[in-house]
Order: sequence, then C-alpha cells, then structure tokens
Amino acid sequence: MFGLDRVYELGPKAPPALVVWGDDPADFALAMAWDRTYGNGVWIPDEWWRDTDTKDRVVAGIDDLASRLIGWHQRELAFTSTSLARNELEARVEDCRIGTQRAVDEPLIPPVDDVIAFPAEEIEFPRYYKVHYVIRGKHIDQWSTAVREEGGSIEFAMLPPLPQIALPGLELIEKKAKWQVDVTVGGHEMPCTIALPDRTLLAAAENVHSTRVRSGRSGISFESHNSFFIPAAPSIEQLLRRPHLRYPSLLKWAEARASVHGMTVKLSTAGAHAQVLAKMLGGRTPLTELMSGPLLPALQAFNRKGATLDAFPNWEGCVVRDESYLHFPGMCSIAGVDPDSAARDTIDGLLNAGFLHRGLLIVCPACTHAAFIPIEDVATTIRCPRCLHESNLTRDRWRLPVEEPQWYYDLHPIARALLRENGHVPLLLSQHLRSKSDRGYTDAPEFELMVSGDPAVETDLLALVDRQLVASEAKSTNTFGNDKREAARKRVLAARVLVADEIGLATTQDSWEAATIGALKSAIRAETWPSGSIPRVRTISKLGTPQVTDTIENIWRNVTNCAPCRQARTEPTSLIESRTRSPDYRTARSTVAPHCRARQHRE
Repeated sequence: MFGLDRVYELGPKAPPALVVWGDDPADFALAMAWDRTYGNGVWIPDEWWRDTDTKDRVVAGIDDLASRLIGWHQRELAFTSTSLARNELEARVEDCRIGTQRAVDEPLIPPVDDVIAFPAEEIEFPRYYKVHYVIRGKHIDQWSTAVREEGGSIEFAMLPPLPQIALPGLELIEKKAKWQVDVTVGGHEMPCTIALPDRTLLAAAENVHSTRVRSGRSGISFESHNSFFIPAAPSIEQLLRRPHLRYPSLLKWAEARASVHGMTVKLSTAGAHAQVLAKMLGGRTPLTELMSGPLLPALQAFNRKGATLDAFPNWEGCVVRDESYLHFPGMCSIAGVDPDSAARDTIDGLLNAGFLHRGLLIVCPACTHAAFIPIEDVATTIRCPRCLHESNLTRDRWRLPVEEPQWYYDLHPIARALLRENGHVPLLLSQHLRSKSDRGYTDAPEFELMVSGDPAVETDLLALVDRQLVASEAKSTNTFGNDKREAARKRVLAARVLVADEIGLATTQDSWEAATIGALKSAIRAETWPSGSIPRVRTISKLGTPQVTDTIENIWRNVTNCAPCRQARTEPTSLIESRTRSPDYRTARSTVAPHCRARQHRE
C-alpha cells in the first residue's frame, strides 16, 4: 500500500456488506473478491459456527459490523453462501438476529427474507462503489483540451499529461512495472468493461499497435507504456504513451460491438427520422422532452384523417386532402394547456427550429385547390402551388373567420411520419428511463443489426442508465404477435451481441401479454451467455401516463435438461432436505450441477 491511495466512486446505491458462510474455496473466494472490490466482505468458515465459543464471537462480530454500517452511507448487511442450502443459511442468519441486540434490546439485523439472505447465484455486482488504488497524488489530473465532435462521438485534439509515477520511494516500480491510466470525460459515458476493438477507442491517426486500450470502469483505460517499437535508451516520452483517444457515442459503440460478431448497424427508418428531428431541436434530450410532454396529443392530431368536422368537432384544426393543420388555440385545447405566454413561447421555439411552419389555408379561385401557404409565401397576391394562378389575398381566399385570416400550423413531414409509425414510443421510454437514472444517462436511436446487408434484429432503444445497458423493445401494443418465439429469439440475440444487462419490454398499454413475457424468458434461458451474466427482464407499461409501471426480474437458468437435477427432483422433498442438512452435504450436493443451484431448482 506504500505510495497508493484508496479511491471509490459513489453511485445510486451502496452495495451491502456481504457475510459469506461455508467451507468451500468458492465461499472464501467470493468473500475476498467482494472485500477487494467493494469493501466489507467477510468469510465465516463452518467450524467457527459449530464451535460454541467461536460462534458467540462470530455473532458479536456481526453485531459490531451491523452497528458500524449504520453511519457509513447506510450500507445494508447481507448473507450468502455457495455451499449451504438456503434453509440452513436462513437458520444461521436467524440465530444471529436473535443474538444481536442493542442496548435497548432492538435487533440490528432485520427479519430474514430474500433481500438479506440469498444464494450466491443471486448476488448482483454493482458498477459503482468499486474500490481501486491509485498512485498517491495522481488520482485526478485534469487538463484542458480541444475536442472534435461528430455524431455524439468525440476525439481529443490535444494529448493528455504524461503518465509518470514520479513518487519518491517508487523508483524501482517505475522502472520495472507497468500501470493503467483511466480517462473519464464528463457527460460522455459508455458501457464499461465490455470489450471493443482497439481502433474504436483511438483517434484515427493513432497507431493501434503502440497502445493497449480498453473500456475501463468509468471511461477508457490504456496501458502506460509503449507496446510497439522502443529505441535503445529511450526518453520518457518514447517509453510512455499519451494517445489521442476517441469516446464513441452509444450508437458508434453499438457498431463496434456488432463488428465483433461480424455484424453492422444501420439506423431504422424511425431511427433516422428521430436523428433528423433531434438535430433540428438541438439534441435527443429536447426531442424526448417534447414527445413526452403535454404537446404530444396536439402533435399527434396533425395525423388525423377524414372530414374536418369528424377530425376536429370543436374546430381545433382543419383537414385538407387528408392532412391536418391546427391553429394555436386548437393546439392548446387538444394538449390541455392554457393559451398563455408559456405555450406561445414553446410554439415559437418549434417554429424557429423548423419543427412547425406557420401559414394560411387558401382556396384558389381558378382551380378550387385548397392548400397550406407558408408565411414566407404570403403577400398581397397569392400564387396557387397547383396551377400557379395568382389572386389577391381577400376574404374569398381564406373564407373564415370573416375579420382576418386564421394562422394555421403545419408539422414537419418527418415528424408526421415519426408519429404516424408510433416512433414516439421509444422516446417516451427514453424519457422514463432518464427520469429513473441517478448518475448518468445516454441512449441511441432505433437501429437494426445487419448480417451480410440483411436486417437480423431491430432495437427500438439502447440506453445506458447508471452504467446498466438496457436493450429495449418499445411498442404501442402488448404482444410480439403470432410468432412469439422468433421475436423473443431476436430480442435475446440483440442482448447477447450488445452484452446488455437488461432486456426491456415497454408498451403504452396497461400490461404485457403473459405469453410474450413467457416466450422471452424461455429464450433467455435457452441462450448461452459468454459473459456469465444473464440479462434481467424489465417490463414497463402505461408509457406516457403518470401511472407508469416498471418491474425488473432476474432470470435463472432452465435446468430441465440437466440429468443430475432431474434425478434429484425425482426424490421426495424430505430426502433432499435430509441430504442437504447432513454433515457430509458437500458430497451430497455433488449430485446437482453447480449452475443449477438457482431458484427453480430450490423451489
């Protein structure tokens, strides 16, 4: 620890202090790994618990740990084991709960439930609060640099500082060792610790052979030393690397992940439309806020069809050749907002961005063609866009109201298309996920994963929410349709390629069809997950309403094809319980494959 400082990064929720019971090497390894990563990992071997004297001391130690956690970021206390059966684990925790008392006889440990005591398979490893060690005085080194931004990706135009240790007492390490440098850019998060090709993280002119670079815990990490040609008696600048780095946008990140699997990424029609509109409004955040805000019903009203009186019984707008145009009071009425200065300023902002166009509805006296005339083309005389006939701007041209012509508004055709195809639903989901994030949020527009130029699967929204990657399907219906198995397989394929933490199913309906959820869970269990982490299922319904429901569920492997488990499940429950409670349980449980000690098997 000489010359090192301990550093950790706060996040949405502190991980619990973890007490691991059991004599298996895996129990010891889990406790130590947890302690090195998050702190407060404790291992309790079985012989300590079986011995009367040491058992009392263990209970006292757990009591002391629980009391110390109360004042430190309110960390919880949790218990687990890789070797003990669940009922044995819960029994030990209950013994501790009874034995740990405050001065006023109040237990420090809450009653045993699935939150405080659970098998090791159900442990979640958060991406915040990780402890790491840095060279003393080097845990933060800020520098100013120009950047070049393109499509949300940025490249540094100036080199970072030279990554020297330069600490008295560590001269030998500086000569013999290599170290890692972490670079974080505020507001430009990307999925952490997921492998990408080196070229994705380096600026175009950088030599990929001289710098070993990867996705780090909170940004980009690169190896301090030059890994390519180094001349004899090199200078410190020749020995150490100061690379120009590239932080990809989430869409470019997805392209890099797809390339690992021989796939490419292409924006879908809705995704391309959303990109154009986001550029007009100044980014995806303003677009998301608009599409999830009170004006959404008014914007959707621009796609109403049929006769004017049927489409707008209260005369909020007018239908001309199956295209609707609304006036300002009509938009406010449909949106349910007051026609005040705030609403006027919002509409003016959309006019300035080109999202809306102001104009008049005029009837040509020559060809009787009714058309929307933008304000730029309004003058004393009006030219018909159909027959090019020019006529004076008189009451016969606008008809009603009698006093003066009524200003109408036209919605940008790309926005009309986006709303017509329910392309606003992923934006509703984006706004919901953003509202749930505590530390950071970014997302990518709708895209398709392509194989040999053909679309393989579409992702409606890829979002990074507090470092959790969510690959989502966002729909205005609540079902995958007739071929649920194939649709579920595609959702799982996208999650596997992108190494998603969650597969999201979002709908504007009240709930999801049970068969659709079941198909997705089956597809998840049937897939192999090289990362070792099975994505959770996140179901969201009632999007666009104040009563949005959001549920996250862990999925455990399907064990029906495991021969040892089939044999174990044919035994009477009492026999299984007697075997798990026996002193030689480690031998008995070898009849069950390790990956099957999951919830379905235990139940």
